Amino acid sequence: MKPCDKRCGNSGIARYQEGSWPVTRFGLILLFLFTPGCVDQTVQDGKFVFQYTAWSGAISLVGVVSLCLLGLLRVATATFPRSIGGWLALIVGAVLLLGVIPGLFTDQIILRDDGFIVGDQEEIRFEETSRMLLVSQGNNREKEYLLICVNQKGEETRIAHSPLIAKAIPLITEKARAKGVEIDNRVE
Repeated sequence: MKPCDKRCGNSGIARYQEGSWPVTRFGLILLFLFTPGCVDQTVQDGKFVFQYTAWSGAISLVGVVSLCLLGLLRVATATFPRSIGGWLALIVGAVLLLGVIPGLFTDQIILRDDGFIVGDQEEIRFEETSRMLLVSQGNNREKEYLLICVNQKGEETRIAHSPLIAKAIPLITEKARAKGVEIDNRVE
């Protein structure tokens, strides 16, 4: 950053150099990318359905597309050593666009009285489940859960942490206890 420029006169106002990627643009894009995934809980035909709200997916989509566009702009206007940030933004944006964003619109947990379904995984039935192990990690503000369902044959099904499972855990454990499933809590 140059302290003064002839176009500014002697005002002492510092200006960004032409072609630099200001931190504020990148910060605004990160704000869009990391909006917390708000979970919506609805009841449909006697089933609880947990899914991400449409607006959080839309905001994240806008953030990823903006990141890709800024990366493309940077690659198009800068020479190679200075365009590395643009290439990185394009790569990260493409990975997020293809890997993360679709899940914000399609992932859901369906909880019924006899079991639940997590996304595209197999169905967990409470009658076939002998025990559930709820492993909680982290502090009270940022708690992550790993749910391990053990069927009567001893086979385990692991369900990783997500905002969806964090919101559904209380109802899942309540319905499982009502069906006689042993619930073990472990803190790590």
